[in-house]
Amino acid sequence: MWLKIQVVLLSKAPKYQLLYFSLNLACFWLIYPLICPLEAGWSSQNSHTLFAIMPYSYTPVTSSYYNKDTFTGATSYGSGKTTAEMVIQGTYTGWDFSSITNNWKPMSGTLTGYYPCLAWQNESTCTKAPGTITNCIELQNIGTSIGTLAGKYHLANNIDCSATSLSWDPLNHGWLGFKPIGNFWTTPFNGTIDGAGYKITGLYIHRPSENYVWLFGSANGATIENIWVDGANIKWAQMVWWLVWNNLSSSITNCYTTNDTIDGYNIIGWLVWSNKDSPITNSYTNTNTIGWWGSAFWWFVWWNDTSPISNSYSINNTINAGSSAWWLVSGNYGLSPISNSYATNNTMNWSASFRWWLIW
Repeated sequence: MWLKIQVVLLSKAPKYQLLYFSLNLACFWLIYPLICPLEAGWSSQNSHTLFAIMPYSYTPVTSSYYNKDTFTGATSYGSGKTTAEMVIQGTYTGWDFSSITNNWKPMSGTLTGYYPCLAWQNESTCTKAPGTITNCIELQNIGTSIGTLAGKYHLANNIDCSATSLSWDPLNHGWLGFKPIGNFWTTPFNGTIDGAGYKITGLYIHRPSENYVWLFGSANGATIENIWVDGANIKWAQMVWWLVWNNLSSSITNCYTTNDTIDGYNIIGWLVWSNKDSPITNSYTNTNTIGWWGSAFWWFVWWNDTSPISNSYSINNTINAGSSAWWLVSGNYGLSPISNSYATNNTMNWSASFRWWLIW
């Protein structure tokens, strides 16, 4: 690390401009690889002299990283990673996390979701990354306040929510199960959540006196990506969706539901009910089942307005009752192109009055 002393002559005189380029070239071609201690520059301000000391690095920076989610400055050194990447051991190429001669503690087990921690450190002094979700309680807590609804989150491992079906567990909320994150009328989710491809399993919801039951009650200005809901179960609720009920000015990317079951009534769907100004891409529903109650069903989006849908599909799903059904979209309005999307191998086990295989 060298200290480079820069002398800036603030003057209107053109000769200083020539002096600046002359000295700069001399430093660059002759001795810059070692040290260039002096530069002269000029400005169009009144004549003054300004001395500035700036750090310069003349040695390589390798296998070193900074969090680009929390760092807002400009840097040309190191590699910028997201918070989600910063808690993955595989990010740190060349670092020694071995159990025998390690310099760093393995980033797993009780240190899942933590930044790298030196091998000799006590775990209590290690730092957990902000917004890290490692269990169902932390997932549920996203919806506790306006502040948490606006946060930035990422899953660090698979999330087991099977405790939501256990009557004695706080996550059961007195047999009501998981409480949807965000409320359409007052407090929508307006943050960012990255599932990082991990699964949310065992999710249980039983709210017979409530309408609009979902994982996210409402999203407004949110980013929802890489979310996988698998093996979830919703019982006796009206107007049910697995991902988002009301999605406004948000984006859904790489999200999917698999092996889920709904025994609700009235209007039921799998991904989004109302989707406005919110693109959906690279998402799907696969091998889900709707039970014996309900009047209208769809697998992907009910009301789609000014929202493109691309690279998405509905496959291997089963509907056992109802009067109307759509496999992809019920109503498609505004500038809402649907591209590279399909529905196939889906089953209706009754004679519905109205059926549409792609769009109503």
